[in-house]
Amino acid sequence: MKQVFQCCSLVALLALALASSSPAQQVEPADFVLLGGKVFSLDAKNTIAQAVAIRGGKIVMVGGDDQAKALVGPKTEVYQAAGRTVIPGLNETHVHPTGAASGEINQPFTQLHSIGEIQEWVRKQVAATSADKWIRLPRVDVTRIKERRMPTAADLDAAAGERPPFSCGSMPIGRCRCSIARR
Repeated sequence: MKQVFQCCSLVALLALALASSSPAQQVEPADFVLLGGKVFSLDAKNTIAQAVAIRGGKIVMVGGDDQAKALVGPKTEVYQAAGRTVIPGLNETHVHPTGAASGEINQPFTQLHSIGEIQEWVRKQVAATSADKWIRLPRVDVTRIKERRMPTAADLDAAAGERPPFSCGSMPIGRCRCSIARR
């Protein structure tokens, strides 16, 4: 019996020594945690999770809210998704680098968000450009225009007046010219 007690005591002391010599591994808090979402992982199993944790610009956890909450620290930004859908970042690689670069040589890129902004930009160009120079509207993406349409000749006429010639750099020439330039 004495040997059993000594053996158990030795095991207990060894366990205590090991526990004190290597402190419990602490998990570094995440920088950002999203909770309560419908997170589509797009993995082979089509896993749908609730939460995502990010640290140092990298995803460190995709799983349940409880797992993610364990990574919340005092400086962690927490976002409650309230059931909203989250999908992995999709990179749209349809680009025209040479066209964009050559466009920048002629004029700095300006993102125009509405027909009104386009008209204001045209008015400024008319005032700043000699009559013998073409005014080319910068790249205009219909998906970024509030009205969800390209400017019409009437829209451009309202801004350009009798100032020819004028065209949209990103559209077929016949679809986006003021009326006077079509003559």
